[in-house]
This record gives sequence, structure tokens and C-alpha cells, in this order.
Amino acid sequence: MLFFERTNFGTRQNKGFGSFTIIKQIKNGKEIEVRFSNAGYKTYFSLALNNNNDWFSKYKDVSERMNLLYKAIRSGINFKNRDRTDKFYFKSLMFLYAKEVYKIQWEKKTIKEEFFPISRIHLRDGRELYFNNRLDEQKENRPNSEPLHYSTENKKLFKDLLGLSSEESWYSYRSNISKVQARQDRGRWVEESKKENIVFERFKSPILFKPILRANDTIRVYVFLDQKSLDEAISINKDFIIKNEREQFHLSFPDSFSLNDFFNFILDTNKFNISTYVETRYQNENEYKVLEKIFDDLRTNKL
Repeated sequence: MLFFERTNFGTRQNKGFGSFTIIKQIKNGKEIEVRFSNAGYKTYFSLALNNNNDWFSKYKDVSERMNLLYKAIRSGINFKNRDRTDKFYFKSLMFLYAKEVYKIQWEKKTIKEEFFPISRIHLRDGRELYFNNRLDEQKENRPNSEPLHYSTENKKLFKDLLGLSSEESWYSYRSNISKVQARQDRGRWVEESKKENIVFERFKSPILFKPILRANDTIRVYVFLDQKSLDEAISINKDFIIKNEREQFHLSFPDSFSLNDFFNFILDTNKFNISTYVETRYQNENEYKVLEKIFDDLRTNKL
């Protein structure tokens, strides 16, 4: 039972895909209903199924809302209208936690500083080359964006604590970014040799969403925090070389990170309140209303 309650199968397991539970078992030749145990779970939220008769549509809608929450927590949300203006913007809660508790600069800004700093380059012959979407241009266009403007010399990998991806495509920069395990060699950081050590290329998120169908046509999504798997992943290696097609630099994970403390932080309205966190101009959007209800549920239903 416990295995099925804390395990999803297939790809995108952490976002609720591949969730199976045991609802009946045979004991002494009789069928007995099995109730889901919430032991070990941090909290839960509920999602109503839509009225569409197509079950694929129902669960697609549920999965999209779970994915919205995961983006809000880990990477942040920046949805655009067709004319490329902002439709909905939500800065990552991992950014907020990194800034408020660890005083760490957001790693996406650090990567932009290293690889994509300026929009204009002046050549010796007087010509000027212009590159769209560079850090200086973004800071000018978003004067109130904390992830772009908060600076400190304390620079770490932080977002990737909730799932490390070794390859990232930065489409708007026409660039691919890799994260490779690193070690020190005579005072400089070099790539770890795969021949010498067991090297992981990615690890899944230690936050697991476990959706359970209820009798009243709702889905109750339990949240499990797998601190053990996170600690094991970090213990393999916490230092990385970040590189693109031309350059590279070193970043490391922080020495420790508690999933439980992180969730206590985001479920504390004195630390995070969605009504003041999200700009007023986005609060009529459906994404805001979905997240507002989910965070209310998460706070109310702590286990």
C-alpha cells in the first residue's frame, strides 16, 4: 500500500502523472475497500473535475492546474498574449525563499550575467550590434522585477533543488545551456570524469503530487516531500560547471535545504500572500484564481 501511495509511474511523475492507488483488496476471500492513508504527506488541495463527459479532457484540465502550481513554486510563470505583452506573471516562490532566507541571487539572473549581459556591443569600426532580450534590456523593461534586480555575491544553484535538468534550451537567446558535475583540480573547477565517478545527469523533483479521485467528482491532490531522495542526490555532487556554446562558470548547491521549512515558509501568509505577491493587473486572470484557491487549500489542509 505505502509503495503505491508514494509512487507515480512513467514520465512527469512528480506532477501527478502515472498515479495509481489500491481501492480494494481480497482478505479471507472477501473484497474489502481500502482507504487512502495520508501518513507522511505535508498537505493537500482539491480540484473539481470539469463538466466535460470526456475523461481525457477532465484529467488534462486537472494536470494543467497541478503543473501551474509546480511552475509557481519552482521556476515562476510568465505567460504572454499573442502580441507578446504579459498575460500573467508570477515570480518563483523558490526565488522568494532564496532571497528572503538564504540571501542568494536567483540563478537565472546569474546565468544571464555570465552569458547574456548586454544588448548592444560597440565594435572598433564604429558599428553597433544589437541583441534582443539581454539582461540590461530586461532590467530596463521590468524595473520592478525582483528576480532581475536583486543582486548579491552569494550565487548558488537553487531552482534545481526541485529537480535538476542537465540540458536547457534558452530559445529566446538561441542558446543551449548544460550543467555538468564539477570538481576542483589545482585551484580551478573542471568537469568531473564519468570514468572516475558515478555521475547523474538529472534527478526528479523531490515534491510529489498524488491525485486521488473522490466520490463527489473532485480530485484531492496530496503533496509528499521526499527529503531523503533530495539529500541523496545532493550528496553525489553539489558542484557544477554551467556552460553554453562559448563560455562556462561554476555554481554549487547550498550546503543544506529543508523541503519542510520551504513549505512552512510559503504556507505562512506573513511570508507569502498571493494577493500582495501578484500584481493587481494580473488578478483577474484565471491562472491567479486557480492558484489563489490552491494556496488557500494548502494552508487549510496541512496534515
